[in-house]
Parts: sequence; structure tokens; C-alpha cells
Amino acid sequence: MDGINPQAYQQVVETDTHYYVTYSLFYPRDYESARQDIKCSIDRNACHENDMETVVLAIEKNADGGKIIAAFASPHGKGTFYVFDDAVQVNPAAGHVEIVHLPAPADGRIMLRVEAGGHGIEIVGEVPDGAGDILMLKLQGADAAPVIPGVAPWEYGMRGIYEDLWLDALFADWGSGNGRYADFFPYLGVNLPGAMRGDKPAEVGWAFDDKAHWPWAHKRDVGERGDPFIDPDRFFRANLAFPGIPPESPYVWNPFLQAIEQAAEQLDAQQP
Repeated sequence: MDGINPQAYQQVVETDTHYYVTYSLFYPRDYESARQDIKCSIDRNACHENDMETVVLAIEKNADGGKIIAAFASPHGKGTFYVFDDAVQVNPAAGHVEIVHLPAPADGRIMLRVEAGGHGIEIVGEVPDGAGDILMLKLQGADAAPVIPGVAPWEYGMRGIYEDLWLDALFADWGSGNGRYADFFPYLGVNLPGAMRGDKPAEVGWAFDDKAHWPWAHKRDVGERGDPFIDPDRFFRANLAFPGIPPESPYVWNPFLQAIEQAAEQLDAQQP
């Protein structure tokens, strides 16, 4: 629609040595095939309300501000690390890790291939022909919004995950029947909502299909659920080896982990 730009959700947490930047894209409906009318009527698993896909970037601090060294995406639950620095390798203690080496982007931006139907995100080194929706992520300062190359002025607006999603989810009265939250999971002893409520459309005859996972709760086949967003420093270091970097680095800014740790302490204090 003219005059209405799409929105992306973004958040940064910071340690002494790295920035970790999360981008999440929300879609009101998900079709795994461009043949929407046929696919929904034939395959009930292929069409549902609400979808959210997420990518996490690891940026090493330097005198120029930072350089992207790695990223993580999990299209359709298949967790993959993308590495832009040849010195970064798989952590020997991690076991099997899917890793893709890509050349460092000359302009400090990375390219995403976003499926037009299922919305799965993959990171690519260049814009492939016929690849569907392609987004460019800008990482510097106020220009940290995704844009679609060659389709100006379609620049994504940015919304904060903390302000627009996290605060409501963390402090909501989940027993009030507001119906927005589902698929709860424990993290450090605190139950977090894993998905937003979603219905399958009437034509397939199913009621609930809660497949849109919040940025902090995507079901991944790598690491503990919640780690890529809530504790990305631990997550990346557990799977990748960063040469010349201390084995762990304290957070300078991570309101998500701080809120969970505080909530866990309160729960412990309430125990008889």
C-alpha cells in the first residue's frame, strides 16, 4: 500500500567486547507456497495466522565501532551459523554445528534471503536471481533498518523488541484470558510465553495454530531455547571460537537477562 512502510523489530545487547543485534520480521499470515488458494485447501499445515522470523548478529567492537563476524538464523527450525571472519571456527566442545562461511560485506551490511511464502530467513553473500524477497540490513547507527535493494523508498521502519513486545509479554496477566500468549517454556526458572496465539483460517477448519514464536523463544535445534536472544554471548561462544577474545565478557546492557534474573530471585525468595 502506498505510504505504508513495513516494520521490523530490532534490539541490541552489549558486552565489553561485542554487540549482539536481533532483527525480527512479523507476518500476519504464513503460506509455504505461492499457490496460496491451492496450498491451504490441500495441506492444512501450510497455512496459518501469524509468523515471526528472527536473525541474530554478532558484532565485534573495534576502533571504528564494530565489524560483523557471525550471525545465526533458524529457518524452519534448522539452526545455522554464518561466519564472516576466517579466524572464527566451530568451538570444539560444541559438537556438530551447521556453519556457512561468507565473505565479509564490504559495506558492513549483510544480505538476507526471506522466503516469500514460508518467511524463513537465510543469509546470502549476494542477491541471487529469482530468490524472492531480499532484504539488506544496515548496521550503522540510526541507519539500522532493513531496506529492499533497488526498491527505494521502501525502507523498513524500526520498532524496539523491548518496548513493543517484551514488556507486555513479561508483565502480562497470563491468566486473564487475553488469549495472546501460548507455548510457555522455562528459562532460569521463569516461565516465558513462547508463541503468540494464532488461528488457522476457516477454510481448513482448525482452531489454534500457535506457530509465531517471539524473538526470545524460537524453537531451535542448537543450544537452549531462549539463549540466542536472551544470552547471545553465551550462545555464540558455546558454539563458535573467537580467537583472541576472552572466554566470556560481562554484559554492559542486557535488560532481558537482567529482568529474568530478578524474577528468578523473587521466585526463590517466595519458596518456603
